Amino acid sequence: MKNEDLILKAKELGIADPEALSYNELRKRVKEVEQFRALRAKAEEYGIDADGLSSDELAAKVAEAVELDKLLVQAEEAGIEITGDETPEELKAKLNAAKPAKGAVYTDKHGRKWRFSKKTPKQFRYNNVIKSVEDWIKDKEAMEEFIAGNLHWLERVED
Repeated sequence: MKNEDLILKAKELGIADPEALSYNELRKRVKEVEQFRALRAKAEEYGIDADGLSSDELAAKVAEAVELDKLLVQAEEAGIEITGDETPEELKAKLNAAKPAKGAVYTDKHGRKWRFSKKTPKQFRYNNVIKSVEDWIKDKEAMEEFIAGNLHWLERVED
């Protein structure tokens, strides 16, 4: 970007006296202002009041909101009942408690052993039936179909 274009952009962004800055300083300042505006837009998206917050404080609040949003989606996918008042720590605890038991192993007709991965929701739907991981492990017909279909939540247990 030419210096003239950068000065014009700086003026549009409200940077005071851009002509007094060197090209590199101006480029850095323009980038900072653009990043802060993007951060404010993200904060607004999450309903965070950005007034009076520094860039670092705002970034921390936005990161927390993004994490909470991701955790809420994971909890919903895992079938965990949520009230919406949970903190990220409480949601993480609920998600960890909902993970399938590590010892639940299924042995297929060829003698190979399988178990559900850590990423498997506590319960899930297959053929319009919702069951817990423990119940699916006991369902021989379904497990054989999962194995034949290469279900991404299954992992082979090496002897």
